[in-house]
Amino acid sequence: MNRFRTFFAASLLLCAANAGATCTASWAYFETRSSGPALVRCDGPNETLTLWQQPDEFGNQVWAHSPASSLDKQHALATLDWDDLNPQGFATKRMAASKHLFVELLASGETVLIGTNAFPADTHLAADLDIVSDGSANPNSVSVVVWSRSSSAEGVYEIGGNRASGAPRLVRLNGHDLFTSGLTLSGTFVSPPSQCPTCVNFAGTLAIIAGSGADHFYADARAGQTNVFAHEGDDTFNIFGVDHLGPLTINAGSGGANTAYIGASGSVAALQGPLMFDGGNCADALYVSFNASADNVSRQVSTFAQLGSGVVSGFAPADVSFHCDTAFGVYPAWLELKAGPKTDAFSIDGLFAQETHIDGGGGDDFVALKMRHDLLGTGPLFVNSATGTVSLELDDRDSTIATDVELRKDYAYFTNRTTHARMAWVIWNDATDVENVTLRLGKSLNDVSLFAIPDDVSYFIRGGDGGTNIHLAGEKIGLGSSLALTGGAGRDVFTMTPVAPGSGLVSVNGGGEPPGCGPGPSQCGDVLNYLGKASGAVPTSGVLVPPPGDLSNVVFFDSIEAFDGIFNGCFQSGACTP
Repeated sequence: MNRFRTFFAASLLLCAANAGATCTASWAYFETRSSGPALVRCDGPNETLTLWQQPDEFGNQVWAHSPASSLDKQHALATLDWDDLNPQGFATKRMAASKHLFVELLASGETVLIGTNAFPADTHLAADLDIVSDGSANPNSVSVVVWSRSSSAEGVYEIGGNRASGAPRLVRLNGHDLFTSGLTLSGTFVSPPSQCPTCVNFAGTLAIIAGSGADHFYADARAGQTNVFAHEGDDTFNIFGVDHLGPLTINAGSGGANTAYIGASGSVAALQGPLMFDGGNCADALYVSFNASADNVSRQVSTFAQLGSGVVSGFAPADVSFHCDTAFGVYPAWLELKAGPKTDAFSIDGLFAQETHIDGGGGDDFVALKMRHDLLGTGPLFVNSATGTVSLELDDRDSTIATDVELRKDYAYFTNRTTHARMAWVIWNDATDVENVTLRLGKSLNDVSLFAIPDDVSYFIRGGDGGTNIHLAGEKIGLGSSLALTGGAGRDVFTMTPVAPGSGLVSVNGGGEPPGCGPGPSQCGDVLNYLGKASGAVPTSGVLVPPPGDLSNVVFFDSIEAFDGIFNGCFQSGACTP
């Protein structure tokens, strides 16, 4: 059970354990003819009070409360009755739902619940609440829970930020504020509310328990932990900021297509505290987009995948994490990172989303994907740069799994040679965005097929030590594009058709050889199969030159060991044939 659910369970247990605990409820007036705001004061440790609005027996909407007492604690108050603060004698009053409510939490461990199953907050709140806590109370132990779980209405929740007065907002629900100003009612026959001498702004835990409607959440920075349970429905989250003292945790819920937009006006600079998305059993659908397109800074971004979770670091000032309860679950469904105009570097240590999209924005960006073979996400990873260029590195050098790699002009596709299961899929949406692609292969016997290379791109293919088979459609190399094929210590086989005219430098390097190998031809020697006519070779290095009239480009090759496959007596005579 993660810390989000731990808090929720603890809140419910707290409510049950303190069902008999009572706070005090009062109402005040500025003069005898005008009823004023209401007051709730809780001064006993671990007290819990539930507040809601409902119609009374006459159909009037009023404030109601769970068991409470008068301000002097001499009288028990019925659900709809409020102490009128009259010093001449005890009297009660119904408190209209439109009246402002002040709440004082004066001891540690106190909780206020707003709304019930019968009268959920999102459809039964018609006034503001001003909530303060005592300076001596542990701020991490006091809680406010906004309860709308039973509602199917569409709610709008504005979390954090400030009111026009500058007072910190907890949440604005469908136009009515829960906030904290440090002001409260001072006592009998109240003049306008004044500063509470011992009170401070509420900085405890805020929990929002939404219903099954398509709710909208707008979150800005606030001091104190904030937990959001969105439940069913196609919910939308706009995350503008997170305070460094106020972590934000969101359970987007199931049963809908949920969407989260992170950033304000193209900037994520206001994300100063941790943000976490809780995916439950990993079946929740969540589409997440980070937008830092207006941030004129360079970034060192990293993502890290673990079992059932993942973290984005360096994109915003604070980490953003994703978690679900299934060990090999993939969450979220869609993750997008939009960077700004400067040069950015993205280090991807495993993929944890079903789809990951990286837009470098501008500048000369770098994306390095470290391949993982631990049953975590297998992509696809989409890469592009709106106005700049991208260099790609696909790193599988630590792998011991025999792998097939298919490279085309706009994607690289990796499969397990034995099981044929997809291991990774990297797509560059626009081939003109890509400046170079580097592929580093693992330690097993691998097979690489290069079917097409776009114009003006450099490809670097580096084989592992288990032997690599590389198949190159040379006629599909684009104008101005260069290609460097490098083998490892194993027996590497390079098979290629003649290279297209107008391409750049094409080179083949056989790499090293394992210990114990004798002079070729041997089981260790590399093979270069050139499927065309050429001349100009020597045993370990040379240039394959097409015959006169053949406009195919030349191919440079060299190796520590002699290439076995090209010395069949034909190069010297210029009579090599496919």
